[in-house]
Amino acid sequence: MSYTINSNLASQQIQQHLAKATDRLINSMQSLNTGLRIHKPMDDPSGLAISNRQAAKIRACNQINRNLNDGITYAQVADSALSLTIQLLQRGQELAIQAVNASLTDTDRQAIHLEFQHIKNQIDQIANDTEIFGKYPLKNNIQSITTTRTTTKYNLQEKIIDVEKISTNVVQSNIPNIKTKYTNDAQTRQISGINPLGAIPAGSENVTIWIDSFGADDDIELFTANGEHLAGTPLNDPVWASHGINTAQNIKDALFTAANGYVSDAIYSAANLNAGGMTTDKDMTFHNTGDRHPSGYYQESITIDKATENILVAVVGSGQHDFKLSYSSMPDELPPTIETKTITVPETIMVTVPETVEESVTETIKEEDVMITTSTHPLNEDNYVRIPKTGADTATLKMADASLETREQAEKTMKSLTLSMETVLAYQAMYGNKMNAMESLGKVVMEARFALSSAHARITESDVAEESAKLASASIVQKAGTAILAQANQQPHFAMQLLDMENGKLMSLSETLRARSGTP
Repeated sequence: MSYTINSNLASQQIQQHLAKATDRLINSMQSLNTGLRIHKPMDDPSGLAISNRQAAKIRACNQINRNLNDGITYAQVADSALSLTIQLLQRGQELAIQAVNASLTDTDRQAIHLEFQHIKNQIDQIANDTEIFGKYPLKNNIQSITTTRTTTKYNLQEKIIDVEKISTNVVQSNIPNIKTKYTNDAQTRQISGINPLGAIPAGSENVTIWIDSFGADDDIELFTANGEHLAGTPLNDPVWASHGINTAQNIKDALFTAANGYVSDAIYSAANLNAGGMTTDKDMTFHNTGDRHPSGYYQESITIDKATENILVAVVGSGQHDFKLSYSSMPDELPPTIETKTITVPETIMVTVPETVEESVTETIKEEDVMITTSTHPLNEDNYVRIPKTGADTATLKMADASLETREQAEKTMKSLTLSMETVLAYQAMYGNKMNAMESLGKVVMEARFALSSAHARITESDVAEESAKLASASIVQKAGTAILAQANQQPHFAMQLLDMENGKLMSLSETLRARSGTP
């Protein structure tokens, strides 16, 4: 046997065996403590799966047994109530036989009839008040329920509304083409004021309008036929104020007339006014020197690269001025102006108008038979015990109109009572059969439960004798392993003792050699 210091292989091997013995000891203790053989899936995977399925079936059997007991209770309650009904029918038959007797007077028969009516009321009361599990076994299973239902109907109605529409009208301009008044690139002196000079036709190219006011304040103004101020000076300029114009209404009254080429609903707008510099509006580029009078310059001009619509030209000022029109091309005809208006017209539309309507609705509800589950897998009616409804009220027993007021009526009532008693007796026989069937099924279910419980116990519960023997064996093995492990752990110490002995021998030999050589 070899002695090592770094590795104690014997100790490691003994520890493995000791761990296994400890696990067996713990398992035996758990089995004896809980009485169960399976504590976790690794103990017996297949056994655990089988036992769980059996446990589910056992619980299902317990619930089926409770269901059957409930069904028996249901039948017992109904049978007890039917027994009372039979007693009342028997008493009613006695009264009917008595009422048939010809020796009775009408007064006697009326007294009998009153008692008979009381019996009928009691029969109906029993049928209506017998209740078990929220069900009424003796009540007529067809019930009529009247409810008030609120519905919303939608009706189509005509409605007149105002609709805004765009109206387009072609208007022939009354103002002349400006080229008919002025020669191309020639100066003309004329009196200043609020002067509409003419219209630049759409399609004109490289048009320049130039004026020289000779020290006075004259400005070029360009407009569209709809009243948009394209280029010129704003209304707050003194040149407008000198003519009493400072609002949109003022300029409309003074300049925006049909005679001057404007449409009837022209409205002044300076949203895109070019008061100087270069701007582009409506695909037209304007170069405007602006109002130069405040700077001491009196020559002003506006150039248009190409007119995309008719442009109305006016010069506003006082005194006189020179005017010059230049262009590279200009149509001879002045195109008509398209006048666009927004108008309001009445229009008839169809609208949906909601109407709330309340109506009484009578629904006929048939109460279903009572179905008692008899299987853990109820797939069809064979897995149920069906307990049908047993209507035992006077209407169902066809004696609601029964009367003992006359001898003839009493004879008819006797026949009705006989049929009613036969019906009730048939009900009781049916309930008796159902109770016997459910009781028998309950016994079968409990037998199945006992068999499942036994099988479940054999799989899951531990054998105390066997586990006790395992516990004793594992305990002995654990104690022996612990003792052997203690000895195995001493092996490295034995190796150290050997080293100490060898070291002592070497030291003794060294001292002997020094003594012989005289070396201190």
